[in-house]
Amino acid sequence: MITVGDKTLCVSETLLVKDDEEINVTSLLDNWELKLTIVISSQPQNSGPTASWRAVSSNHARIDLKGWGVSLGTSTDDPINLGYTDTTNRDILVSICNHRIGNINRLDFQIYLGGAK
Repeated sequence: MITVGDKTLCVSETLLVKDDEEINVTSLLDNWELKLTIVISSQPQNSGPTASWRAVSSNHARIDLKGWGVSLGTSTDDPINLGYTDTTNRDILVSICNHRIGNINRLDFQIYLGGAK
């Protein structure tokens, strides 16, 4: 088990993906199934990189990353809080980092459970 502060690391992955490909992750967190979709949009952002998310269902979230095609890298400043598990009410947190290499994105993401409430 790895902890960072009061967070427990549950998933840590590095993927090589093209723009607009859907990354679909399913993970069991505290006996609660989380489904997560991440998409790096090919559309440039004039205002800089953004990360937005929405609930698809009670256990499925979608994160859209726009303007993240920077070779020096882009990341979330703080983990994105997607809500909490239905079993233990622990926060579900996602940290994301992306580096653009040619036409490929090297996407690193981590899913954490926050401390008990």
